[in-house]
Amino acid sequence: MGDSNNNNNPEKALEEFRNAWKQEVQKKHVQPESSSIKGLTKAATEQQTEEKSVADLIDKTEALTTQKTPVTAMEHYIIAVDHERQGKLGQALDSYRRAFKLDPDIDYAYKKHYQDTILPSIQKNKDQPAKQENEFKHIVPLGKEYTAPSATRKDPLADLIISFQNDPELSYIPLLDYKPIAIAKLPSEIMLQILRHLVLNSVSTIPYFALTCKKFFLLSRDPSVWQYACTQVFKEPGMSLEESRLHQSLYVERFDGHWMRMFIDRPRIRYDGVYISTCHYIRPGVSETAWEKPIHLVTYYRYIRFFPNGTILKHLTTDEPKHVVKSLVPGFNKKQCFHGNFVVLDDDQVLIRMKDSTLKNETFKLSLKIKTTHRGRHNKLNWIDYCSISSMPDRDDDHFDLKMFKPFFFSPLLLGKYIQKKEDFSAKTYTINFVLQPNGTLANDFGELNQRVTIRFSAIESYDLEIGDAINPIQVTFKYDEGSEIDYPLDFYSGYFDLFVYHMNDTSQSIPITFHLDASITSFHFMPTLQHRQYASNGTDRISLKILTGRSTTTQGFSIFICVLMWLLSLAMGLFGFQVVFRKRRADAHACMIGITTLFALPAVRSAQPGIPDVGCVSDILGFYWNMAILASSTIAVIMCWVMRWEYMDPETIKHQLAMQNNNASYAFSQHVQATIKLTRVALELEWTIFTRFTVGVIAATLLSIIYLILTLRNSKRPLVVWEKLNKPLIKLFRPRIFAFLLGNMNPYSKSIDMRISTFSRGFCTGFMRDRQRNRNPFKSIHATALATFAECVAELGLSSSLKDKEEISLLSLELEFKKKARGLLTASTDFTLPQEEEDDEAGSRKVNIQVVVKDRTLDTVAIAHLVWVIEKKSI
Repeated sequence: MGDSNNNNNPEKALEEFRNAWKQEVQKKHVQPESSSIKGLTKAATEQQTEEKSVADLIDKTEALTTQKTPVTAMEHYIIAVDHERQGKLGQALDSYRRAFKLDPDIDYAYKKHYQDTILPSIQKNKDQPAKQENEFKHIVPLGKEYTAPSATRKDPLADLIISFQNDPELSYIPLLDYKPIAIAKLPSEIMLQILRHLVLNSVSTIPYFALTCKKFFLLSRDPSVWQYACTQVFKEPGMSLEESRLHQSLYVERFDGHWMRMFIDRPRIRYDGVYISTCHYIRPGVSETAWEKPIHLVTYYRYIRFFPNGTILKHLTTDEPKHVVKSLVPGFNKKQCFHGNFVVLDDDQVLIRMKDSTLKNETFKLSLKIKTTHRGRHNKLNWIDYCSISSMPDRDDDHFDLKMFKPFFFSPLLLGKYIQKKEDFSAKTYTINFVLQPNGTLANDFGELNQRVTIRFSAIESYDLEIGDAINPIQVTFKYDEGSEIDYPLDFYSGYFDLFVYHMNDTSQSIPITFHLDASITSFHFMPTLQHRQYASNGTDRISLKILTGRSTTTQGFSIFICVLMWLLSLAMGLFGFQVVFRKRRADAHACMIGITTLFALPAVRSAQPGIPDVGCVSDILGFYWNMAILASSTIAVIMCWVMRWEYMDPETIKHQLAMQNNNASYAFSQHVQATIKLTRVALELEWTIFTRFTVGVIAATLLSIIYLILTLRNSKRPLVVWEKLNKPLIKLFRPRIFAFLLGNMNPYSKSIDMRISTFSRGFCTGFMRDRQRNRNPFKSIHATALATFAECVAELGLSSSLKDKEEISLLSLELEFKKKARGLLTASTDFTLPQEEEDDEAGSRKVNIQVVVKDRTLDTVAIAHLVWVIEKKSI
């Protein structure tokens, strides 16, 4: 009786479920810390599967997972949750291990973080549409499968729709009375046409459109919008739009004529993404010793992409989805890649027949069932049967065991629609992108064909279009008939092609064409010539296009400039060689190097011409060949003269010349010293030059800073006051060193370990200590005494910043808990909040516990120091 009452009163049942859930959560929070992590994780998983809010958790986790390197335990834990959701169990285990290594209680901290930060943010942004990102992320839905309600149920918003339709003041209301609404000028027919395209391209934005105002809500519920969407989405391969419209009109009777309900609840194959199955298996590893037995968790993926023309593409690989999904396009062919066709049976069963190009005698048949999860509609494919059929007579059909086969989950993706192509003038080809728009009686109101037509481009390609098809952009590659690269930069290319459109299977009935050409090519000028020809013999109507392509004026001008530059370099070297050979000009090793360097640099100068082909064009005949010949002959002549004009000198002459050179060098050095002295004297005599002003300014600033420090710090006894007073221009640059010097005078032990303070505020202090030789122990790690001194100094500073004027502190005990060996740069930090004043003991003192965490460069915890301080009040 109680169950029936709860079923009749859903609000009461929901309230009882909430109370039971709250009690269960409170019981889990009071469990002792010794409970196993595995049990907590399992309980949390059961709770998430029962709660539909897991989808919000997944979205927020995905937003918090960024590309930067994780540092804290919370960041590692969030990334682990995201990896587990995507099926990457190996990476998830590694991130979980790192998170629990940094913080053993990170699972409790994550629950608190979710309640305090993630959940309020989700509730705040739940009415805002999600931003569409280009980065692909594979989504594995969690929880049980979704059970669709009855197809003949009553629309819960029917009464609201009727009330809106009967509203006499159903119009756009401006936010400001004096500011008109521009969209109000659009008739409802145009708004419905826009919605028809919107529901096909981004159906998730329809609810946000409906929430704008009452009129938009009624437009979003218009049956014509959803009828158009059902006609397009549920059109079977090979079926025209008119046939699909008639078929869907009969099928909608199963949903009481409700087109929107049919679009939402009727199972369908989705073409705007990829279905992915994530699988795992454990493989034993190899160890060099018998003490270790490593195992490897291997993850691999099965991808299936469906195409509207009835074809499929299946790929099996270990590559992650973000590296594969954008390559799954028609024509994709790699190892373990299958191509085939599919049909949909009984609305929710998909039958696939496919082949692998490497297995000629094998045909594979798959049977899948379309399912729905709480994450989205029709986004799951369950395995029904998978078998291999061999064409060889002596082999039977093989049925695979489906126990190890995981279901496919749909992941949406922004797939490209066009393929970029470049003009290849070495092969003398060019590509034109045709955008065709049928008009008149050829097309209906939606731009779809009403007649069967054929489009032919010369004798190269032809396209047959059926009734109801929409003409997409067509890319056709043509060849140039005339032109050659040998004429660079004066090369021209010409090509011809005909465009002919006629009714299918009847070339005598041509269709009139209006042609508009808009083209541009980088570094080339494009000169098209159109001819509209009508043939009286067969009554055909064709458009002939002659294309003349040549180098642009800028390219030709720059090529001429390069040619002139090469001629100037070669003529200059030729003139120098003429002077050396015939005018007896002195030649040395430096002159020879100039010619050799120019000779090897000239090919690089030639290659600077844009789009220049290989050696042998007109530009090379006019310049490059001759320039290389002049440079080579001039360089050889200079080198030969340098070698042949060498004269033998006796040793006495060589010694005399060396002595003269030394005397000249000594004389030159003395002259240089004297000139430097004179220049320095002149510079010093110039008053208030830039150098002297800068020097005086630096000296004055230094003196003022020293005076400021002496005056302000002479009576400062609180470390925090000293730190804040050092936060001044120019002094701030040297604040860590100055503070370390002052701290070393008060505490000589801190000076012995060479520590610095990087951040200091009330109750918070962070310092770092470098790995010095004097701080090390015999095991080449930092000594425990140095770590204890480091932690004690940081804790003392953090505690002293929270004391009152008449309070003093003294260390009572210090306990150091070592986690790993300390090497490299170490960082110690403490975050302390002085508790409220408690009753002092008989001696007028109280104890305070402080914890200091010491970490290394990789943010691994090296040691944790537990210090107990005694706070005493000064006696007056």
